[in-house]
Amino acid sequence: MEKDEFKKIGIINEFNNFILQKNYSINTLISYIDDLYYLYLFLKKDLVNTTETDIRDYLEYLNLQNESASTVRRKISSFKTFFKFLYNNGSPPVKLITSTLNLSQISDNFSGETGFSKY
Repeated sequence: MEKDEFKKIGIINEFNNFILQKNYSINTLISYIDDLYYLYLFLKKDLVNTTETDIRDYLEYLNLQNESASTVRRKISSFKTFFKFLYNNGSPPVKLITSTLNLSQISDNFSGETGFSKY
């Protein structure tokens, strides 16, 4: 799926509108949608069905790609914002992700060179 098609998916479009209402910068909006798009390409499934294991697998993949810790932190922030949005809009399964995916724990354990120390 191309990125333009991805943006037209109902929940992604709704999230895009939500971010616009929050007055986030255009760069933040673009980054959040891009982060979700690349997660979608990695998982090859509807993001509404994402699990904590899916996120951790993707973060491990990013580690293997030598992504910087700051990039990973931004992606985690994007995911947390998206999953909190889903939860607040009636998608209960994502509560597990937003409550257990600890940004500081994961980003502290992430190093673009050495990998996850706890995973």
